[in-house]
Parts: sequence; structure tokens; C-alpha cells
Amino acid sequence: MPHLLFLDLSYTMASEMIATELNALSFPSLRVLKLRGLRLTDQKLQSILHGRHLLWSLDVRENLLTDTVTEALLPFLRRRTPRPESLDWSQEWELYDNPPFYARHEGTHEVEDGFAHDEWKFSVPYRPDDKEAFMKYFETNGRLDHRGRRWLNDDDPLYRETGLTHLYISGNKLSCEGIQGLIAHTGSLHAFDVGSVLWPNARIGVPEMQMPYAQLNIGRYLPRSASNFLTRLRVHHSIVTYTPTIRLTNKNEYTLESLELAESVGASIRDKTSPHRCVPFVLLTNFRLKSLTLCDVPTKSYGFVLQELKTLLSRCRVQEQTLAEAKKAQGNQRRAPQLLTGLETLRLEFVPLHRPTVVALSSVSGDTDADAFLASTAGDFSFFGEAESSKPTAPSLRSQASSFLGSSRPSTSSSSAASRPASASGGEPKQKRRWWKKEEGKGKGKVKGKEIRRVEPAEPERVLLDVVDELKQFRKGEERWGGKLEIVFPFGR
Repeated sequence: MPHLLFLDLSYTMASEMIATELNALSFPSLRVLKLRGLRLTDQKLQSILHGRHLLWSLDVRENLLTDTVTEALLPFLRRRTPRPESLDWSQEWELYDNPPFYARHEGTHEVEDGFAHDEWKFSVPYRPDDKEAFMKYFETNGRLDHRGRRWLNDDDPLYRETGLTHLYISGNKLSCEGIQGLIAHTGSLHAFDVGSVLWPNARIGVPEMQMPYAQLNIGRYLPRSASNFLTRLRVHHSIVTYTPTIRLTNKNEYTLESLELAESVGASIRDKTSPHRCVPFVLLTNFRLKSLTLCDVPTKSYGFVLQELKTLLSRCRVQEQTLAEAKKAQGNQRRAPQLLTGLETLRLEFVPLHRPTVVALSSVSGDTDADAFLASTAGDFSFFGEAESSKPTAPSLRSQASSFLGSSRPSTSSSSAASRPASASGGEPKQKRRWWKKEEGKGKGKVKGKEIRRVEPAEPERVLLDVVDELKQFRKGEERWGGKLEIVFPFGR
């Protein structure tokens, strides 16, 4: 098959058979390869990719790849080129598309510092790599009477040797450090699907929770000055919310306790009070990005994640207004530079809240009212004293966040009596102020006491908000972004 351009083997056969069959065939014209859900390991993928440097689209989602595979992918990615000082990389330049570059011949054209050559070589339009769009492209640009020749013209963008510009690698065993090393190497990606990856540097002290998912360290590589061609991006929501996702073990769910802890960690990272640092992605630094998908967004929030998402929508509106003003300033000039479109689609993929399974017990007495009364009074009496029946106090949220972030600072709160400061005289610590007092009243030769409770003011209870409902209400405001907001529940609601 010397003219084969597109090959999709996703969910078809075992990885050993895939590697054997592909290595036995050359496919000299192959440009798009999809190997999704084949349980590929790092070694199998390296064997398959050997010698296939003409690929510009690779889909290896939902396999068994680790950070080791990033080293094998680096030769297929164009190295990041230093920015030339001759170009104006100001904020106004961010609004416009790349200027055209003309060359008589790629091999004979003299290029200063190699930059103009790279810009011409990699400045290709966004090429379709899904089946429907690919076939539609062939219907428009293909030749039906090829008669042994290529299906497209030799100078068609689909044949251009650019290295990988479309990379889909989500659903593997990757960490945020591996992804950082991958995207820091290149600036030529047009489509990048990394999804949710592990954050191994954070520590968690809760047994039923696994390592958190986050992507806090690639924001510096996403502005247009660093990723000049990035058009579609799918990544964890922490690049804009600072907040990790803490799932239950082997489940795509979270609990309210883990949500509260995650938002506390996110607030610490944003306020720069944690040992971890994050350079968030600011939408106004990349007007070329058309589609942004944020993964593992919690359906509930105590306010922090919700506010960051609202800030993102506000920036979408500011970007839209900036482009509208620039278009108005251009007027009807025929030779005006081409404006970029800005973000057109924001897709939020939500992870559901864990709901414990309630086991309904059969009634012994047959009287539902009696069973309900018995259940309500089950904890009113105990044969043991309070000291024997009491359970250890759970650690405070602040101490959990400190443990999560690996902070060496001791927690400021403790439930142990030994941690209370002693009195100035060196004796026992001072007792707490009594919460009741005796009030004298009138009587016949007696002083009647009246017990008065004095309730200490409680801390305001945090309100749990529904993120989807709150975003819908926010979208009804006057400053509405004109783009498309998609709400998706991949794991159910």
C-alpha cells in the first residue's frame, strides 16, 4: 500500500500482533496513525514508530504508556526555535495570523539562522485527522483519476513533512513531569490531548484517596510566543483553577472531603503560600487557540473552583471584545493582516460526586414507624464512658493541606490536650472560660440560680454550590461570551 495516508487500528487486536504486522509493512506515505486502546507499552510503541518520521498525527490514547515513552517521541517533534529579535512579539502581534513566507525552493533558499526555513516548513494550515473530516478533505481536494499516482498533489499540506503536529496521549500512566518535558521540547503542536495526569510530588495522608491529578507546570509553554501553532488543547482544569482532582481509588469519583482539601490546596498555590508553584495559562496570551477542553472538573464547589471558571469565562469575553475592536479598526482595508478568531469552544468535562451506596435492611417488627424511632435513638446511650467510646479527632483541613503539599511547617491547630500551652506559673494550663453563670434573683431567704447558656459564635458554614447551575446563571448576565460552552459528563452525573 504505497499511497496509504490514514490508518486506524484502534481497539482491534493485541499489541504484539500490531507491532509485528506494522513492522513487516513499510507504508511510505503514512501520515495519520491511530493506535487507541491496544494496551501498548513503551517498548511496543517504540518498535512501531521506528523509522516512521513522516507521521504528523499520532493517537495512542488509553494504553499503558509511562513517562519513558516521552523520550521516544522527542525525535518526532520539532525542537523549539528561539524567537527572532527582528519580529514584533508585542500584544498587538498576538491578534494576527502569521505573515506568509515565500521561497523559491526549500533546498536552495538562503535562510538566516534557520528560522524562516522552519516557519515556512511548519506553517501549515490545521490539517484534519479524524475520519469524517479526512474523507471530506479528499472529496474537495483529491484526484479520483490518480491512476497509480498520489491521491493529492505533491505540494498538498497533508504530504508536508513537519514532524508530529497532532498528538493524543491521554488515558495513560503519565505524570505532569513527563508532559512538561514533552511540551517544553517543541512548539509545533497544533492539537494536543494530554487529559488528566498524576501529580506525584504531592503527598496525601488519607488512605482511601490515591495520588491527585493535576497539570500545574505547563502554563508557561502555552502562550503563543511559545506555542505559535496550538489550536486545540485538552488538559486538566488545574491549568486555570490551580486545583487538583483527588479521586477515590479505582473510581472516577470524588468526595466532599477531598473537594474541600483540593480547593484549599488550590487557594494556597494561587496565593503563593505553598512550596509548589504554578504558572497558570492565561487565555489572553494565545489568540490562536480555538478549542479548549478542561478535564475532571468537579460538579460541586465551595466557591474556589467556581470563581476561577467564572474568571476564565470573563477572559473569553475580554478576548472577544479585543478582537472585535481590532476588526473595527481595520475597516475595509484589503491588505490588512488576517485576524485570528480567538477561542470558539470551551468544553468542560465533569467528574461526578461519590454517592455512598445505602443498603436497605429488612424490618424485623414490620412497623416502619417503630424502626425509624429505633434508628433515631441508636446513638443516645452507651454502656461505656465518654472517654472510652470517643473516637480520635480527625485532622484539621489546614494540617491535611500541609501534608498534601509536603510542607514542613507544623500545623497550627491540634486536638490533643498535651499541645495546649501551660500557664505562666508553670502549673496546669488555664481552664477554659465557663459557658454558664449564675444569676441572682429574688426569693424567700434563698438565692435562686438561673442557668444561662452563652453560645460561642460559630464559624460561617461553607456553602456547597452546583457548578453547572452557577455557570448557567453566570452566562445569563449582560457580559456574555459569544462562544460555545459545552457541558459533558463522561462518567455520568
